[in-house]
Amino acid sequence: MIVLVLMVVMALLVAQLGSQWSDNARLARVQAQLQHAYDSTKSAALQNPTAATRGEGAATLCVLDGAFAVVLGDDCGAQPVWSFAHEGGVSVSLAEPDSRCIALDSAGVVVAAAGCSTDLRFSITTGSAHVQGKSF
Repeated sequence: MIVLVLMVVMALLVAQLGSQWSDNARLARVQAQLQHAYDSTKSAALQNPTAATRGEGAATLCVLDGAFAVVLGDDCGAQPVWSFAHEGGVSVSLAEPDSRCIALDSAGVVVAAAGCSTDLRFSITTGSAHVQGKSF
């Protein structure tokens, strides 16, 4: 009986640790995907195919529900040149409330655009794991 109780207790501990490891791994994957999305946005902005002037949005990183997208210009409603759907159960938010995008000008510098954040900090939450105030 004692052995059975010990096995149940150990199984519960392993299940909890496994859940935390899984959450941490999911968090790391989404954080890497978000960094890749930002790098792709900066690359598109520096290439500047729309000939945007300095201080004008050349490319924008859009943080959508369940996905990241890169669009040319500063309108997240435009056709993305790159997009990636991240794992479900993950919440990604930018530093400024109600912001869902970050616009970069032709020099790769953050610019103000409608609905976009000018702060490069973000937060990611999944299950028991989270990262807050991390910056690109």
